[in-house]
Order: sequence, then structure tokens, then C-alpha cells
Amino acid sequence: MERGKGKGKVRETASITKGKNIVIWGIGALQSDLEGACAFEHVLYYIDDYMSEKKEISISRKKVFHSDKLEREKRDNLLIILCTENQEEAIDKLELMGYGGEHYVLGEELLAAYTGFSQRNQKEIAVWGTGNTYLRYEDRLRRYQFEVTHFIVTEKTEEFFQGKEVLSADEYKERGVDSFILVASVYYKEIYESLTAMGLQPGKDFMHIDTLMAIYSLIVGTGEEFQMDDRKQDREDLLVILAGYKESLWESVFQRLTAYILQKLDVCIVTSGLVNNRLRNLCEEHQWSYMSTSRNNVSLAVNLAIWNHPKAKYIYKMDEDIFLTKGIFETLKETYRKVQREGRYEIGFVTPLIPVNGYGHVRLLEIFGAVDLWEEQFGTLKYTNNTHHKNICENPKSARFLWGEGNPEFADLDRMQRVLGRREFQYSVCPIRYSIGFILFRRSNWIHMGGFPTLMGNMGVDEEAFCQYCMIESRAMIVSENAVAGHLGYGPQNKEMEAYYHTHKEQFQWKPEEGQEQADEETGK
Repeated sequence: MERGKGKGKVRETASITKGKNIVIWGIGALQSDLEGACAFEHVLYYIDDYMSEKKEISISRKKVFHSDKLEREKRDNLLIILCTENQEEAIDKLELMGYGGEHYVLGEELLAAYTGFSQRNQKEIAVWGTGNTYLRYEDRLRRYQFEVTHFIVTEKTEEFFQGKEVLSADEYKERGVDSFILVASVYYKEIYESLTAMGLQPGKDFMHIDTLMAIYSLIVGTGEEFQMDDRKQDREDLLVILAGYKESLWESVFQRLTAYILQKLDVCIVTSGLVNNRLRNLCEEHQWSYMSTSRNNVSLAVNLAIWNHPKAKYIYKMDEDIFLTKGIFETLKETYRKVQREGRYEIGFVTPLIPVNGYGHVRLLEIFGAVDLWEEQFGTLKYTNNTHHKNICENPKSARFLWGEGNPEFADLDRMQRVLGRREFQYSVCPIRYSIGFILFRRSNWIHMGGFPTLMGNMGVDEEAFCQYCMIESRAMIVSENAVAGHLGYGPQNKEMEAYYHTHKEQFQWKPEEGQEQADEETGK
């Protein structure tokens, strides 16, 4: 176990390539920048199922093969680096071939680990291109405090752009300016050839702006101070629990967690902006990892936990007011696998049905035949995103109703789980903003979205960013309808719901399973 203070261990990821036989899946800007920065010792070949001349930047087509070649590849000491634009499809194919998480790593994460982008502190920043590609990232460059000193263009038509000098390629070469060049152009292949002809090296002297933005969004905050009691076992599945502020619930929450946790799961409890010795001792007792961050920012806390578990490919993220039920980890993973195999959706995340939830309360009221009871007390039942029909998010009475007050079908969370678990496999797709109190997602989605945002805001920013990512990138928010988890309540409901918790504690606590199935049968449930 490692205990002590530190900073983000992004470089731990970089070490995994040492001595490996490498196959790079996907050719193009990311692959070229990565190879230039990392100088891998032994690249066997490249995989790309969608070849185009535009992507052939630094390699010959003769070295590129279809992914079918991996079916026959020796897997000992093999590492596949994913640089393809469709990483989810590549991961699906690898898993169908029987490859495990230990066999692949994502190119953006690896490049971030190798560079940390130290170049930005050593050189001036020049941008090659003044068109739409640059303008798309202009605000983000400013937000990340990149000061552009000049621009380079292939065909010069003006002396200045945005108040900065514009140089032709020949002028830049003649002046011998020592800059780190961000290529903001769709013509990366041609510009790449010009820059390498000048003796410049990709990944070290220049990089495509798409690559930079992908890696820099990941490394923002990784240098911040944290403490970690590191007990990870380098497992493929990781549970990150955000906790530290609702101590009165922990007895029931962690009692349920320890009853239903999978042994093959790494667990890390994270406290944002504080150290909690009770949680620290709980982690020691169960051989879980514990992390605390100096800055109170929940997105930062989750990012650091994921960074410090580099082997984790699937991440369960859980809040401290979530009450788990039997088999929930297995059901979510099985749902992920089945939906993935169906091929109908690209998955953003998978989640259980949750009663106190804008989407989950509607489906559960429908499934358990309690719609009329709701509408008698709270009006029209609708899916809500906290901009309309706010009973679900603000009214403590609605939260108590969804915990069984005047609604007997919801009074026993574990019985609800048994009923749902006996149904045929079923899932639905959430079409609105989803409260991410308990979700399962792939590391690749976390990488693709650039981690959770840490520069602005705190509470709810991670949720907003993930839901926006799913909508914009067409990633489905999959809701397993064979699993349920309890959520105490939303912020405006918390005070009254904590009082309800203490007066109805038996509803929330873990109960031995013996006799429960028989009781269901006797009551006809």
C-alpha cells in the first residue's frame, strides 16, 4: 500500500509500453503525433479498417492491415494502442476476439502521459492556419492559457491576424523561430511533410490542434495536490465513490455496498476538498483505496481517481447517498455487454432504474402500476430535467412517496429489485438529462470527452458535461430495467429526507436474504 501526498500520476500510464510489441489501431494525426513524441521501440504494424489517402501521413499503406489480422496475433507481450476515431467500435471488436483490458490503451491518454505537454512552458506557441479549424478551438486555447505569438499560413494574404504577425512557411523557416507549432488545418498530411522537411519532429516540435486539445483537457488538474492510500489491485473494473458530506447515511450505504460488492472490483473512495478519517479507516478495513483532494471540485476528484487507476477500463461512479441492491454490479455490466453486442447503440453509460430520479421515477411508476397514485398527489407524470414539473427534484413529499409513503409498491427497495430481476432482459434509453448518481461507463468515453471539466463550477458540472457529451456524440444513456438503486433525494429535499431516513431506517438498511423470496411468493409479488 502506498500512502502519502502526491500529484497526478499520469506518467504511470506511459510505463506500460516498455518492452511491448506494439500494434497501432488507427492512422492519422493522433497516430503520427503519438509516434513522434514517444518513439516506440517495436511497432509490428498498423490496423485501419477505413483507409484513406488523407490519413496516410507518416506511414506506407503496405504496413496497414485489416483488424482481422489481430485474430491470429500472438498475444503474449502485445499492446494495442487505439488511435482510431471510433475507439468504441475498436474495443467492441477486441473484446469479441477475446482481448482483455490489459491488451490495449487509448492513444490520447498515452500521449498525455508521455508529454504532460511540457512544451507549452518552454516555447512560444505558433498556429499554422487561421481558418475554421483554429476558430473552433480559439476559446479553449484562451481558457487553457495558451498565448499564441504568431500565425503561419501556406499562402500568405495578410500581414496580421487578430493582431498577431502572419508568416509564410518560408518566412518562418528563414527566421529560425523556436516555436511549438499547432497545426489547425485539414491538410495535416501536406503540412506534416513541410515541417518534417525543416527537421522538426511531430509530437515534440509540432502537433495537430485536435491532438493537443484532446490531451490537454485530460491533463488539466492532474498536477493538483491530493493524498492517496493506494491499495489498488490493477483490476479492469473500478468503483469510484464520491463521499465526505453525508455522514449520517454511511451506515446503511456502506453496509449495502459491502454486502453486494464484487471481489474483482477495485474500490476508491474520494473526498473532495477534505480528509475524512472515518472513511479512511473504512477503506483500510476493507482494503479499498482512499483519496482526498486539496481543492473541492468533484470533477477533479473523479478524474484523479481514474488517472490513478490506469488499468481500469470500466468505471462505476457512485454518490454517497445511493443505496445498492443485490446483483446490481453484475446486472449493469451484463446490460452493457448485451447492448454492445446488439450493435444498435454506441453506449455513453449504463445505469439502473432509480426512484428519486427524473427518468427513473416515471418508468418505475409505470412498471409497478402506481401512475394514478402519483398523479392524484402531484399532477401529470412526465420525464423531467429539472426545468419543468419540478416535484421530483424539489418536493420532499414526492421523495418520500418514492420511498413508499402512501405508495406501498415502493416501500421495499430490495423487493423491487427481486421483481425487476425476475423479468426478461429489458433496457430503455433515457432521452433527457440524467442524474448520474450511479453509472457505469468505459474509460474510453471518459478519455473521448476529455475527462470531467475542472476549470469552471463544481456540483453538477460533471453530470451536465457527461449528458451533453452523450447527446452531441450520439452515445446512448442506457437504463437497465432489471436493476434498481435507491437515491435519498435531491438537494432541496435533503434536509427533510435525512430526517425521514432516521425515522424509517429499516427501509434503508441491508437485510439478510433468508426468507425474502418466500415472503414475496406468499404475498404474490
